[in-house]
Amino acid sequence: LRAARRRGGCSTGCRYGRTDDSRLPWDAGGRYGGWGGHAYHGTDPGTERTPVVFVHGNQRDACDWERHAEFFLKRSYGGDALWAVTFEDGSPTHPEMAEQLEAFVGPAGANHGTVLSAWAASAGLTRGTYRMSPFLRADYESDGDHPLARLNEDETPGDVDYYTVRGTEDPLFWRCADSPALEGAEENVVLPVDHGGVRTDRRSKELVFEWLSGTHPHDLRYQVGLPDERGRS
Repeated sequence: LRAARRRGGCSTGCRYGRTDDSRLPWDAGGRYGGWGGHAYHGTDPGTERTPVVFVHGNQRDACDWERHAEFFLKRSYGGDALWAVTFEDGSPTHPEMAEQLEAFVGPAGANHGTVLSAWAASAGLTRGTYRMSPFLRADYESDGDHPLARLNEDETPGDVDYYTVRGTEDPLFWRCADSPALEGAEENVVLPVDHGGVRTDRRSKELVFEWLSGTHPHDLRYQVGLPDERGRS
């Protein structure tokens, strides 16, 4: 994680800077980067689908989601329905992420609550996403009267459908395997994968497609080929 912070992110093989907007149909003014739209994907303009914005909030970037775009394009999604954002900083604060996401799509994402990462502080990760308030006690969850113990009583706020995928081999949730699950979610799915596999595993892509589109990912009525000439390079 320290090495990733020095590099400004831990994605590998992405040749675009974090604020590179050359794959977007507008000028982002150096606030964020990303990709999306019919010109980038090489499809006809317009969409009948609800647009999707892929975000990997901590350290990574829009390059992580290119295989997801291909998965959706093969199932009748147009380019104007497929987008991904890269935050300006590799490890931004939550308010910074919300501001940049709001600038990208309008309303910011729902509040997912607060997590006190004491191990990150002890490892020297004290900036950006990892920053911990100096007056918070590390064992607040064991104190039923502590305000933070009741902070996330409503884990799925607002008129939003929540879904989660977590991996049995994910070291980030060691000794707390149920941490990613949200009470009140439509589904909390567990897959036999590690942290990266939660995103890259084919079954995960199938689930995300089904949740977002409302159709089965292997329904032959929606199977199409990739565009012959794609805007990306």
